[in-house]
Amino acid sequence: MNTGAKVVLGLLAVGGITALVFMSGEQKANAAPGGPPVKPPIVPSPPGTTPIPPSGGVVVVPSGAPDFPPLTQPPIVAPPPSSNIPIPGGGSINPGTGTATIPGLGTVTVPPLPGAGAPSAAPGLPSLPIPVPAPTQVLPGLTITPGPAPAPSAPPQSAAEQPTTAPADTIATVSAMLAREQSPHWRIIPEPTLKAWQAARGLVADGDFGMGTALKMAQEIGTLPIIRGWPKGSYLGDGKLENYKASLVQIANSAPEPRRSQLMAASVREQGQGYGKTEKPIATLITLQDA
Repeated sequence: MNTGAKVVLGLLAVGGITALVFMSGEQKANAAPGGPPVKPPIVPSPPGTTPIPPSGGVVVVPSGAPDFPPLTQPPIVAPPPSSNIPIPGGGSINPGTGTATIPGLGTVTVPPLPGAGAPSAAPGLPSLPIPVPAPTQVLPGLTITPGPAPAPSAPPQSAAEQPTTAPADTIATVSAMLAREQSPHWRIIPEPTLKAWQAARGLVADGDFGMGTALKMAQEIGTLPIIRGWPKGSYLGDGKLENYKASLVQIANSAPEPRRSQLMAASVREQGQGYGKTEKPIATLITLQDA
């Protein structure tokens, strides 16, 4: 009797200790501030239902979920073919009429493009207008018309061609003798117009235009006639022609223009054409003109 009672009491004591330990641990778990959270026990789902994952899991949508319609956008409708389409830079283009209005040019014709402004033929895609290039204008070829040709300028006048000053009787005598050089029989002795000129300068008035008369005339004018009479017994190559030409150059070196250049030309023109019985033609002629 007493033994059985002790056993029952011992079991009760053991059960009570266990209950106290469990209650004490639960109180500690609930009362511990800042400690790790206590996860609730995982309760299995009833058979035939979709299992619910614990906190932090991944939700799997079952295959039997309803389908949502895809997102769509309103279609872009192209303007009617007969409407005007603005173009960059101002103006507009009308694909239907094939014309374009451009500031500064007015209305021009634009060649039609195949399928311009037509909607896209791909199924399921929105209709987009086909961009139309800006109209271009072809300008005609540039034609350059040459202007009038400039008038040819006169060659610069040489010093020998410039007007000169000389006594009136000198100019009259020289002009008559130069004009006679254009004829076949230019060597005339005595020269009719030369006698008065020689007499006025203190020379022998014989009308013979030789070296002495020519060098005296070179002091007044540079356009000298060809020597009509050379000294008797002289001939080409005896040095008299060369001496006369050198004397003309010496007078020219101290003479002012244009007489200087005219005397240089007279020295070159003199070739001893007065030698011989028959006159030699004068190739280089001089003509005096009134200034």
